[in-house]
Amino acid sequence: MIRLIFRTLILITTLIIVPPICSANVVHQAENSIPMDKWAHIGAGYIINDQLNRYTKLTPLERFLAVSCIAYTKEKFADSKFDHGDINATMVGALLYGVEF
Repeated sequence: MIRLIFRTLILITTLIIVPPICSANVVHQAENSIPMDKWAHIGAGYIINDQLNRYTKLTPLERFLAVSCIAYTKEKFADSKFDHGDINATMVGALLYGVEF
């Protein structure tokens, strides 16, 4: 019972404090500062890492290196302009897969 009351107080306190700190305005500013292409690369890196995790026995480092190689190869041979930012965004997506909440 004490745990339930304690958790409820923490939830209420969080709901009172967090909204002014994390307003949607800040999120929208971050979204608008990154082009849509970079968001797509972040998502692709995340999905590739997820699929490698599900269907292979690669370690997290090996999966990250595989995603990096895939991103480099795509930029080198499939695009007309080589962009390091796209590679970096793909690698960020691969790193985000390892984040646990």
